[in-house]
Amino acid sequence: MKDKAPFALAGLWKELADPNTGELQDRYLVLTCPPNELAAELHNRMPVIIDVADYDRWLSAEVPPIDLRPYPAEKMTAYEIGRQINRRGYDAPDIVDPAPRRDEGSAAPELPL
Repeated sequence: MKDKAPFALAGLWKELADPNTGELQDRYLVLTCPPNELAAELHNRMPVIIDVADYDRWLSAEVPPIDLRPYPAEKMTAYEIGRQINRRGYDAPDIVDPAPRRDEGSAAPELPL
């Protein structure tokens, strides 16, 4: 977000039994929608971002869920981040820091996965 505030994605959760073992497992999914102008430069869909004003409505089972439409691009910003985002188990604050600038045509450094 342009204001660097935390934000929430629309998602669903359900506990299901593994068909082979019967063990209960949590299953999650993030809902997507067509991209806004900013996200369209990167992908053909984007996660549904819930506006702060809609948090209670989204979490309440008593009212219909919010409309699943793209979040306004003018409230967002985009920048390249480092490849540590692809490392399983990597959980440090610098994961969202902007990637170091590189010269045109140079490859990004490889990180062990």
